[in-house]
Amino acid sequence: METVKRKIALDLDDTLADALSIVVARINSELGLSLSKGDFKDWKMVNLQKEYGISWEYTHEIYHKVWVENWKSIPALASPDLLGKALKYYDIDIVTGRSEGSIDYCRRWLEENYAGIGFRNIVRVNEVHKKVELDYDIFMDDAPTLADALIEANYRGKHLMLVDQVYNRCIVDDGINIVRVRNVNAALFLALKETDAAKNRDKSRS
Repeated sequence: METVKRKIALDLDDTLADALSIVVARINSELGLSLSKGDFKDWKMVNLQKEYGISWEYTHEIYHKVWVENWKSIPALASPDLLGKALKYYDIDIVTGRSEGSIDYCRRWLEENYAGIGFRNIVRVNEVHKKVELDYDIFMDDAPTLADALIEANYRGKHLMLVDQVYNRCIVDDGINIVRVRNVNAALFLALKETDAAKNRDKSRS
């Protein structure tokens, strides 16, 4: 009997794609600033609003422009080799809060950087925390609001590999349901390690 694959929801912005580095460069160019990614200290950008008048809405408009106008410049963060290995054991979808008008450019970016990688779908959500309502076993994501939503939902068998960012340091790694990882490659490596552990358990029972 064929084993049913577990499902991974792989985030795009600042998990699989280093969009923030291009966003910061564009904000600096437009506003004459010298910000770094480390200046984005909280998810809602309260500190940047107070210090520079940079709002959440403005920043997300810049994200949209970056994907539409500069998508070729966005660095890819995951090893194609690790992704290919993970796809042998998991069904992986790209699950993103990207604006609807930028999804076609996201597809182009994926084709350019991960040609031949068998992602199942690109799934778009209007609000990041609503990812928790979708049918996935594992989330690889940087959003602290997703962690909060999982905690509120009492996890329901879902797990988050939280890609470390300055703005999500408020989230506690409990070592079970929420595990902080250095980057997306570390998340993929951990997922592959889990499959090896499961195979060894099955062998010990047989």
